[in-house]
Amino acid sequence: MGYSQCNLGCLPRTPCAEVTFPYSFGKPPSYGDIPAPATAAELLHRIEEIEATVWRLMSTEWQELVDHHYGPLRRTYGFFEANTLLASREAGRFGVKKPGSGLTAFS
Repeated sequence: MGYSQCNLGCLPRTPCAEVTFPYSFGKPPSYGDIPAPATAAELLHRIEEIEATVWRLMSTEWQELVDHHYGPLRRTYGFFEANTLLASREAGRFGVKKPGSGLTAFS
């Protein structure tokens, strides 16, 4: 739960150049309008929204989600995007190399 809180806190601070949500209406695209949860109840609500959106994503057409559930879809996509950016930044601090670093399993 702590890592989710960290990701949701970083979401509004995601640099515009790093936002890849394909249906963004902002120019440049940004998650700056999505507030970080301020209370435990808001955090729980956001996590439940992510769970529900992932479930809908598996059972609904993408375009229907964009048309009828745009806000939750964008927040969920942003959550995973912030997670990826945060993990890749922090991995470098621990010496984890990026893919394609010259390691070969089969020589």
